[in-house]
Amino acid sequence: AVQLFAQHGLGRPTSFRAGGWTADLGTLRALDATGFAVDSSAMRPDRIASWRGYLLYDWNEANWTGITDTSQPYHPSDTDITQGAPARPMRVLEVPDNGILVDYITGPAMVAVYEANAPEGRPVTQPTLFQVGFHPPNFSATYQLRMETALSHVDAHLASADRGPAVYARISDLTRVWR
Repeated sequence: AVQLFAQHGLGRPTSFRAGGWTADLGTLRALDATGFAVDSSAMRPDRIASWRGYLLYDWNEANWTGITDTSQPYHPSDTDITQGAPARPMRVLEVPDNGILVDYITGPAMVAVYEANAPEGRPVTQPTLFQVGFHPPNFSATYQLRMETALSHVDAHLASADRGPAVYARISDLTRVWR
């Protein structure tokens, strides 16, 4: 994949998310060994309840149990992808997909995830992540409304407008905050 990006003049990728959030310890070890800075495959398994009864749900439940709406970036242990271990952390930063994708969450629910991470009226005392996303191929008017609901709420708390702690950032830039 790295060579393919380079052949097309796209530079070297620095971040990764496994399809269906299906990264496992072997995936993270490979990312770590090849110099990827960030993975964003960790997610709260019950957010994809519509997949219950399918292998995708079972796999995520077995591998990402413990990831919540307020899970924050961490350097996974080389023996447990859901926990950082000071003695043997990987270099790759795991950035939990705590706000998940618009396919699986409503706009108000994304706002609730934001508020769980940056409660209204209380200062944020340490860097705190709120991440949302979407699948471009099936992006619809419904999904756009969900994103607008969430991002309008974030915009109402932008540090650049002196309205709160929110700062938009590229996922690869998070390595400067979570070392």
